[in-house]
Amino acid sequence: MSRKRKITYTLYVDDRDDEKSIGRKVIARRIRSIALRKGEKMSDWADELGVSRQYISQVVNGRRRPQEIQDFIERRLGQKFWPERKKVA
Repeated sequence: MSRKRKITYTLYVDDRDDEKSIGRKVIARRIRSIALRKGEKMSDWADELGVSRQYISQVVNGRRRPQEIQDFIERRLGQKFWPERKKVA
């Protein structure tokens, strides 16, 4: 019988954090938490996509916004994390 573990994260914010940066931190924590629960590793995502683990981390943390990688993460975890962006023709 498997035991359930409760994994908690503390989100640290300070006076320099604005609403946008706090939102990015919350999204990053959600992604990491869900990936951990599903047994997914960001290093595996990086290998599959042919990018570095650091690049995946930058996407998760909101410092980079490539739509194709965001879409890959959302499909892999089965949830939407980022708002839809308008397609430029």
